[in-house]
Amino acid sequence: MRCDYRHTQKGKSRVMKSRLIPLLWLIALSFYILAGMRDVPFHGDESTIIWMSRDGVYTFTDINRVTYHDPPLVETEQHLRFLNGTLFRYIAAFFWTVDGYHVDEINDQWVWGAGWDWNYANGHAPDDHLLNVSRLPSALMFAAGVWVIFAIGWQLDNKWVAYFASLYYALNPALLLNGRRAMFEGGLIFFSLLVVLFGVLWIKNRGSWKWAILLGVASGLAVTSKHPAVLTVASVFIACGFFALKNRRDMLQILTAGVLSLMVFYCLTPVWWGDPIQRAGQVLDARDDLLSGQVATFGGYDNFIDQSAGFLRQTFIVKPQYYEVDTWATFIDHQIQAYESTIWGGINGSVWTAGVLIMLVVLGMGVLIRRRSPQEILVLVWGGGMFISAWLLTPLEWQRYYLMTYPAVGIFAGVGVSWITHRIRLAQNKQRVG
Repeated sequence: MRCDYRHTQKGKSRVMKSRLIPLLWLIALSFYILAGMRDVPFHGDESTIIWMSRDGVYTFTDINRVTYHDPPLVETEQHLRFLNGTLFRYIAAFFWTVDGYHVDEINDQWVWGAGWDWNYANGHAPDDHLLNVSRLPSALMFAAGVWVIFAIGWQLDNKWVAYFASLYYALNPALLLNGRRAMFEGGLIFFSLLVVLFGVLWIKNRGSWKWAILLGVASGLAVTSKHPAVLTVASVFIACGFFALKNRRDMLQILTAGVLSLMVFYCLTPVWWGDPIQRAGQVLDARDDLLSGQVATFGGYDNFIDQSAGFLRQTFIVKPQYYEVDTWATFIDHQIQAYESTIWGGINGSVWTAGVLIMLVVLGMGVLIRRRSPQEILVLVWGGGMFISAWLLTPLEWQRYYLMTYPAVGIFAGVGVSWITHRIRLAQNKQRVG
């Protein structure tokens, strides 16, 4: 009886330790992410996005104001509703409303070209408190993403992948910069990773309506966060659909998840109400015009080689891009210096670290290809899709367009590190036996 008791106590102790260590690890990484939120240098787009977060109030008080009109009630507002997702607007509005702000106290949009002093003097920039209140929901979602990427790594049946991927995520300077700002990226990253996680869980538990429904809801929320999340959703559904082909119930679940994702997006995007097919075309035209205008104004890649070099720089070297327009440096140079003097900015990459990362990513992808389990194939399809789309579809070297490659880098490199450490342990065991 005494031996059984001791054995039981040791077993409980091991279980508690196995749960406590990951929990403390994730809490520490989350704290690191949130601690640096206030120090992140300001971006003019934060002002415009906070201005548009008023839609979160109008949706519940004057819905007619945020639906589609021809001609538009306010042309700039309707144009931005086509270009951007709505989810952050609702969440940010909730945060600043709870904090005591009234919709009339929210700043106007940033006027590019008018200068820093003019925008602040004329109510086109948020006060510091409003800025931080509006940054909090994005930073919280971005911090939640570290838990999700940890879970994805864990589902690949190797805890070391989970630890490496989550550490890479939390110390990536580009993710930290964009995920903490009052912009769409925190939600984009979090919900896109949820789509991957729920896709993996559905594949591992095929026949489970729970994971199919969660996959559908997360997919709708991801695209509602920011439209480019459709690339993640498409890659995950392609992989899940492939594995569902031989089973009618599985196919029904994936089709249901797809319909549910469309319903979630449609319900949360009032500007699409009425004629969603026409709105989809208008959104595509608006985004095409946006990218074309950015390339015409700021310059894009000259050729395929230049585009490939930009992809490698932004995906693997990863030095934070605080602004896209050089003149912006004169406004926030002191903020950049202050931010970089803290410990909250992550770890900048170099050509040497990029070389190591590329080798680990290639190795990790090779390991997953060799194993070929369904969940590993899904992760390969998703990560490969993120690499290919960022490489071939991004017309200019703006870091925010490469953000979804970083979680894939973390997962694949983590698999590579895990394989190397496993080989080292095997070699050490052979030496001991010999």
